[in-house]
Amino acid sequence: MTVRAAQAGDVCLLLVPSRPATPEVNAFLEGLRREFGGRIVEPLHVTIDRIGAVDTDDIVPAIRECLPRLRRAAIRANDMFVLRSEYRGADVLKLDVARDEALDHDIDVLRAALRLARLQPMYGDEHSMTVTALERIERHASLDAAAGLPTDLFVGDTILVSRILGVGRYEILDSASMSMSG
Repeated sequence: MTVRAAQAGDVCLLLVPSRPATPEVNAFLEGLRREFGGRIVEPLHVTIDRIGAVDTDDIVPAIRECLPRLRRAAIRANDMFVLRSEYRGADVLKLDVARDEALDHDIDVLRAALRLARLQPMYGDEHSMTVTALERIERHASLDAAAGLPTDLFVGDTILVSRILGVGRYEILDSASMSMSG
């Protein structure tokens, strides 16, 4: 399955941390930035799924309804790769996210909520989860720079619903914290 490049108007479901990055994560990201150039993406997040332009009256209630069933998920990077981002018009450095039972559970719950609301998630069920760590990287350093992996990046405990306005421009439509379970 090929997922089309992101476009203005698309709505994204993002899993983000409620707390700032630890000093260890900041040092890891800074090391990557020194090695590859570019800009550190903030906030660090996992895109659970993306939907074509929709009315927020459809998506926000669907996500809010499933919040009690979501669990906090540990986001752990276990590999890295460089990818040309058609949307950003430049190369990005992505971190592959290790499988996690809570993350898999949350993905299933959120995608089911979207489908129940008659919305069409773009990512297939086998879509791997990644974190874009750097955007607009300036040089292709050796991926041997993966020293320091695997590493814990954050605990995802907040869902952001955001709309893409343009390259590097987003509008937060809703934000909701998960319960302390998980």
